[in-house]
Amino acid sequence: MEKNTAVTIRYWVASDHASEILANIERIPNGMQEFRNELEESYVSVIHGHPAGAGGGLDLFVDFVTSISLHDVALAIVLGAAYDLVKTALKVFALRPFLSALKKLRETSREDIGIAEFRIVFSDTILHIDNVCYNALPANLEKIFLELARKYDSLKLSSGFYPTEIFIPVIEDPILKPPTTFRRVSRFEYDEGSNLEIGPDRYFEFWGLQYDLIDHLDELRVFDVKKSQLLKANFKKDGFWLLP
Repeated sequence: MEKNTAVTIRYWVASDHASEILANIERIPNGMQEFRNELEESYVSVIHGHPAGAGGGLDLFVDFVTSISLHDVALAIVLGAAYDLVKTALKVFALRPFLSALKKLRETSREDIGIAEFRIVFSDTILHIDNVCYNALPANLEKIFLELARKYDSLKLSSGFYPTEIFIPVIEDPILKPPTTFRRVSRFEYDEGSNLEIGPDRYFEFWGLQYDLIDHLDELRVFDVKKSQLLKANFKKDGFWLLP
């Protein structure tokens, strides 16, 4: 396969040895080298591990960069293309090799492997998908792409602008004050518990959208997925909870 897509993966792996953590020595989990080799066959890829404290599983932070547009991917999916292998006249967007390699890694590794954050930089839009609970992201990736493809035209402003960043999901938090009443999901919420009920259904309730308008002005909006409606609400897109 022509390598027109790049992927960078970061992970933090538990270590019982303080010397490894202080020296930043990576302990390679079972199956990770085979995972690296398989990804190199299909992508320009970089995988980098960091030692962390003892306990817990192994969370992957995945970043794809592709020259294809989300507009073209959404159109192709609506017309019947598989979400994980989209081909246009000149370009290919393939998640299938990654998903296949990830499945093998999860089957062979002794670590509890999940995806904490999944980001795709398309030529027209940056798509952020955050994990909301244990193993929710890989299990719902196809449904998310299908829903995004169906709703894509509804994300357009009346001025004709499509979002330049999409955050899936955002949740309404009663602690926050108007106009910023929504936020992204903390990766620590499903590790340590939360006062909010957060499950896979959240992927299909509200999305955060950022529009880059003229004169370098940004506009943040919230999209009600079930109603296919843009809300005049703001959301918190950055915060300490996004990185370990």
